[in-house]
Amino acid sequence: MPGVSALLVAFFPTTPPAGLRDQQPIIGTAHGVAALVLFAYFTLFPLLLFSQSEKKVGIYKWCGWLMLLFLGLIVAYALAPQKHAPVPCSPETTGAS
Repeated sequence: MPGVSALLVAFFPTTPPAGLRDQQPIIGTAHGVAALVLFAYFTLFPLLLFSQSEKKVGIYKWCGWLMLLFLGLIVAYALAPQKHAPVPCSPETTGAS
């Protein structure tokens, strides 16, 4: 499953080529979901595989949970509604001369 996810991330870019602009949401979503699955599998390494070691078990579990936390924050950010587009900073909008 992680191998298939890595291939999907590679073959479905976040911005498609110019001829496929009407399919951008589908391609971008496929990229995001495949990346989520891939990084979820990456978090299983320190949580399940590396924690079977007799040395440094605490640091491996801590890193795995930290990875899951940040993965959850990325998902929450991606699903959050956007209130407004960011305004570029230019001398005209800041009043600087």
